[in-house]
Amino acid sequence: MYDSPSSGGDTLFISQTEAYKRLSPSFRSYLETLSVEHSGFEQAQRAIELHGADTVKRAPVKHVHPLVRTHPVTGDKALFVNRGFSRRIVGLKQEESDTILNLL
Repeated sequence: MYDSPSSGGDTLFISQTEAYKRLSPSFRSYLETLSVEHSGFEQAQRAIELHGADTVKRAPVKHVHPLVRTHPVTGDKALFVNRGFSRRIVGLKQEESDTILNLL
């Protein structure tokens, strides 16, 4: 299912466009109705705890974005989630949000 080299560095890449395409059509349609909260506050706090306040070079931000984005040129749709920053799906119970985000 996944192609990966037998050896190499630690850089990972996942196509959010391909991940979106592999979902069922009905689930894709549902995801397109959702927005997700992205936050850097938790990452900044963890950096402070581990390495001190000087490691945070700018104030963290929090924004709400569509969970699925459409590329302005190609029209391709892609998931817009990230385990490091996506905190919750707006309008869902936390356990529902966590389940979907963990799946994605």
